[in-house]
Amino acid sequence: LMTEQSKENAANIDIPDVPKSVCESLVKVLKDGVDVQRCAAAKALGSLQHFDGVVPLIAALFDEDPDVRADVAEALSRIKDKRALRQLLDNFIGDPDTDVKRYALRALVNMKYAPVVEWLEKLLREEEDGIQWDEVDFFDREWDDREDFRLIAIEGLGELKGVDAVPDIVAVLNDEF
Repeated sequence: LMTEQSKENAANIDIPDVPKSVCESLVKVLKDGVDVQRCAAAKALGSLQHFDGVVPLIAALFDEDPDVRADVAEALSRIKDKRALRQLLDNFIGDPDTDVKRYALRALVNMKYAPVVEWLEKLLREEEDGIQWDEVDFFDREWDDREDFRLIAIEGLGELKGVDAVPDIVAVLNDEF
């Protein structure tokens, strides 16, 4: 069953009509394949933007492999189904993998999920309270990782808050790194 949001999203997307059997086959691979196959299935479901794949993709945000979880977050970002928002936020906050966090955060911004603004503001100020990081990764995080999240925060705040975000962004950018 498509939600009203899914129907609205579908009306705005120009994609070929994909047989349900194709989606079902990809979902089976997403559930039962080896890690590389699960990644490919997630990417394919995202490319096809088939709404029957949303619930299995949300379930795959719990996959044991962080590469699969990252590809799933990216796929859900392409589909833009609101049913994924809460779990994407949970993955951003609680998943210890940096790439999963990055793709989940980008998905939330892409889907214009207002509650993510609070987290973007924290990232902008480099306040990481409430965000779970892998303990080793947290202490060894490269400058590029920190700045990547900060750039996502700047872009996201610009998209979600518009001109209201400018003073905070300018203040942070004027601080020494």
